[in-house]
Amino acid sequence: MIFNFTIEGNIAAEPRLGRTKNGHLVCAIRLLHNTRYRNAQGAWVEGRTVAVDVTCWRDLAERVAALHKGDTVIAELAEDLMIDTSGRYPTLTGTARTLALSMRWHGATSHRHAPAQADAHHHEIAVTGGYPTGQPTPDEIAEAQAAQMAPVA
Repeated sequence: MIFNFTIEGNIAAEPRLGRTKNGHLVCAIRLLHNTRYRNAQGAWVEGRTVAVDVTCWRDLAERVAALHKGDTVIAELAEDLMIDTSGRYPTLTGTARTLALSMRWHGATSHRHAPAQADAHHHEIAVTGGYPTGQPTPDEIAEAQAAQMAPVA
């Protein structure tokens, strides 16, 4: 790993879930990180807002699609972080390694079921999906960036 980029921000719009032509789930979200701070008088001062477009793949995409606009999340992004200057404002783009709800402002609930005590491997987390959960291939990235995602029914 070359570097580790982690950001906390609010989801700016409802997540967009789709499928690539090969059938892989992909979810796109935009995070907004605000550098708001208190000045010497104790008043809140609005700082610069940074936008980060995040792409999530496969099982992570499906879970992220269940989140909502306004949720505060923490995202760890892969080394493919880039800056897009084609729009009105510069935007960072990257692929999520992991994404989690932030508990800074609100609580969160786990939907994971406790394992049966009789299971000798109760401390192990099962791998699902039958495919590697690592980085998408360059073809998958290009396909998602071409914005030809078919909506998931």
